[in-house]
Amino acid sequence: MKIHAAFTVPHYWDHLEAIWKHLPDEIRGSKIQSVHVRRHSNPDDLVLIAGFGDLKLADDRRVVFVEHGAGQRYVDLDERRQQYYGGPYPDNVIAYLGPRQSCVDSVGLPGFAICAPVCDPYELMGEERVCAITWHWRARRVCPEADTALPHYIEHLSAIVERLRVNGWEVLGHRHPRLRTAMTMWENLDVDEVSVTEVRERAELLISDNTSLAYEMAYLGRRNIVLNAPWYRRDVEHGLRFWSNPAGPMMDDADELLDAIDGYDTLTFPMVSAYERWMSDGDDGLRAATWLSTFAAGL
Repeated sequence: MKIHAAFTVPHYWDHLEAIWKHLPDEIRGSKIQSVHVRRHSNPDDLVLIAGFGDLKLADDRRVVFVEHGAGQRYVDLDERRQQYYGGPYPDNVIAYLGPRQSCVDSVGLPGFAICAPVCDPYELMGEERVCAITWHWRARRVCPEADTALPHYIEHLSAIVERLRVNGWEVLGHRHPRLRTAMTMWENLDVDEVSVTEVRERAELLISDNTSLAYEMAYLGRRNIVLNAPWYRRDVEHGLRFWSNPAGPMMDDADELLDAIDGYDTLTFPMVSAYERWMSDGDDGLRAATWLSTFAAGL
């Protein structure tokens, strides 16, 4: 039996590789990008998948689903449309690796709480006065809270970048890979657009609207400022980001954010986590691979 990793987008691979690379040589299978697994596998092999949309790659092979987010779930999605932890999953999904035990327990499959293996390579602190800004994708079809807040801030973004620089920050730009409409945004602002890897490597502060990256940053001891938009409803409770455990102080508009940048050193940043432990100790991926190896041996 081999255990393969199949994915369509780079950030899914980041989460899979953090586990897959620790598998013993004799069971570690192929890295399979954007093609059907059947071409590269045997019927008794397992496939690691990190996104609902990628389940189609697995064909009829058995799947271990790896949650690539922090465990957000949107309560007003009915079961047929739910694409966050808890499923529903097709019958060939036989195990689940999720960020914390409550996610694993909700699925009803054999599973293991893996915390955040993708954070393993990174130091607990970023570089002083390096700030990354990122935006979620246009996911309004999921629900209003999943949508990007960018339209609410776009006309003020130049002023936000300038205010950060005046206060001594180096600014890095980032965006969800699916936010294709913003491909030239950072270039037009004379801001370097960087990969999620560089955000994790360098940023002391992340300013974001809705992303599991914020919880990864908190797991690494970094700080977050969270941006709201008028279309984010305050009368629904999704948990985690909305509204029980935001990753940092929340801002409702650009003026509030500009004031926060000026008063950064006096802001209160609560300790938050979407994971079982407060800080990464660098071996979440190894623990996940160890569990997965034992699980596979018992099949």
